[in-house]
Amino acid sequence: SWTNKFDLNSWVLSWGADHQSQGIEMSSDGVSGLSRQRSVSAFYGGAVFNRNAHGLQLNARRDEVQGLPHKDSLYLGYGFHLNRQWKLIASHSTAFNVPPLGYLYDPYSGNPNLRPETAETQELGLQWAAGPHRLRSTWFDTRTNDLLLYDFNTWQFSNVSRVKNQGLETSYSGRFHMTDLRASLSLQDPINETTGLQLVRRAKTLASVSVSQSLGLWTLGGSVRYTGARPDVAGVPELPSNVLVDLTARYVLSPDWTAFGRIENFTDSRYQTAFGYNQLPRTFTIGLSWKMKPVKP
Repeated sequence: SWTNKFDLNSWVLSWGADHQSQGIEMSSDGVSGLSRQRSVSAFYGGAVFNRNAHGLQLNARRDEVQGLPHKDSLYLGYGFHLNRQWKLIASHSTAFNVPPLGYLYDPYSGNPNLRPETAETQELGLQWAAGPHRLRSTWFDTRTNDLLLYDFNTWQFSNVSRVKNQGLETSYSGRFHMTDLRASLSLQDPINETTGLQLVRRAKTLASVSVSQSLGLWTLGGSVRYTGARPDVAGVPELPSNVLVDLTARYVLSPDWTAFGRIENFTDSRYQTAFGYNQLPRTFTIGLSWKMKPVKP
């Protein structure tokens, strides 16, 4: 990959390219199996403009995937400061997602007829900021064509021809003395427009709260995440709502070394993101991290 950024008064220009050689190799019982490869390239550029009360961002990207026609996507965003604290935000964007090789060629669940996923999103938001505090609320409307989704009726990955998702996202981030606080709430309505029903495995309500406290050489943190109930495919029970609690701790041993620990799913909650697939129980992680000081010229 290669990227470049150029600052020019009120403008920031960027451009670049990346290339991937992707491959998948599968075998069964020691017998040589399926082998697939493809190349993926992307070229992109963007411009950010800020002057007085106005802010503008424009990004464009072209993806070239071997065996598929090239696909262009873009982002156009505009922000207007009403005053020092309040800001209006609006954006339009398109997106492109190519099926991974496993989705296409896995011998058990692959579907070589999958089409790339495309989406278009409109957003309109209002932001308040003062010092270390920031509160933002954004209305969004996303329309997706050929959504990639695993289908338990056919036991294969498939495309959902048309999906609509509208909703409101509200988030807060701030700092009180030595305490960092973040919270978010998403109220959405993901609909499979082919059937008119709620999209499977997509909750209408998502919420999270996280807090981090510095105590000398210690940093202690915790987070709570809520996912509302959501349907699965016909003939299986509804996936119930769930609450996950994670705890973290860090201790500075020296300027270069830090010890850390993490407990995920602290309450040992039993939950599934797809019917029949249990997620991890309570999990413990401990480790050390080392960071080299930059060399002064």
